[in-house]
Amino acid sequence: MDQRFGTWMRTANIEVDSEYLSSRWAGVEALLADAPLRDVLRLVLVALKDGRQTEEGEKIARQAFWEHDHAFEMEGNDLELQTLCCVVAIKAVEANDSLSIDVALAILCLNLSGHYEAFPLLDVHPIAETLLQTKSLALRSNSSFQQLSVKSIGMAKALEEAKTAVTAGDAAAGNAAIVPVTEKAIAKINELVNVVNAWPKELNIQKEETDILWWLFAGESGELGKSYSDIEAGVGAVAGGRELSTLVVHRPGPLGAAAILSKVVKECADSKAKTLAEVVAALPMAWRTGMNIDSSSKSIKNCVILSAISLSVLHNDSSGWHDEFQTRFSHPLGGEINPNTLALQMYRECLLYTELQSEAV
Repeated sequence: MDQRFGTWMRTANIEVDSEYLSSRWAGVEALLADAPLRDVLRLVLVALKDGRQTEEGEKIARQAFWEHDHAFEMEGNDLELQTLCCVVAIKAVEANDSLSIDVALAILCLNLSGHYEAFPLLDVHPIAETLLQTKSLALRSNSSFQQLSVKSIGMAKALEEAKTAVTAGDAAAGNAAIVPVTEKAIAKINELVNVVNAWPKELNIQKEETDILWWLFAGESGELGKSYSDIEAGVGAVAGGRELSTLVVHRPGPLGAAAILSKVVKECADSKAKTLAEVVAALPMAWRTGMNIDSSSKSIKNCVILSAISLSVLHNDSSGWHDEFQTRFSHPLGGEINPNTLALQMYRECLLYTELQSEAV
């Protein structure tokens, strides 16, 4: 059991004893072992809810916990449910497995919509941020491009000693001379195999970094077909976040993604903060339509900007999409967003949405 579990539950003003903690923790572990990514992301939505989480979502979450812990009550314990969902989110991120990047991205993407501020009881946001930073750094700090030396094996000397021993009729001494170096040689061969196997990934990372640097140096939006210096900051932020995400080969991408996007925003014609509604309206309709975002897809539930774009296309750019958007997210369409925040948000949403869509195929 995680030593923090009892503290987390007590922080939420939930009375606990050893039997309760043991039962709930077993349920959390069993759920995490069983649940596919989409189910975990559904629990993230419940964990970071702000009043717009649907009753259906909470019902599904309750059922999931009950299936893994029959002592879990199915009603009258909203705060317990929300806290347990937060615990699942934290443990999914800290597991550092195939789910962790997606769960971390989902948590951070929901931050723009105000979900995190609604329930800061368990500090999920910095945990998700740290995971992405750690993953990004690990991808680029374990380079296997190194010189492999076989001199330390001492093969030539050992062969000579073995030959001398065998010639003298001492087979045991010959064997004793050759076995240790043979073991060293096998270990070195295995090391070489591991290095060679890692090369394609490292070459891809180098290509990713090179492509990003050339894109940044060019200062051009390939998707909008114009220089960023001719694009207003809100539109440039959204386009830049999207374009950077398409250059990422290994998620979660470069550690300096925020700094890269900040430079793109600085290149824009202005740096004025605008509302999400204003930014979406300023995006070319052809570009929005070309993104082919499915507004009904479950993959988009954690994505604030992509949801706004898809709904604007669905409603043919009329303001009718505003009401539907507000039923999904707490983010006020009339609230101004810093372009740098907008760019990083779009980048992360695209990374998450692309991965979820690929899994749905």
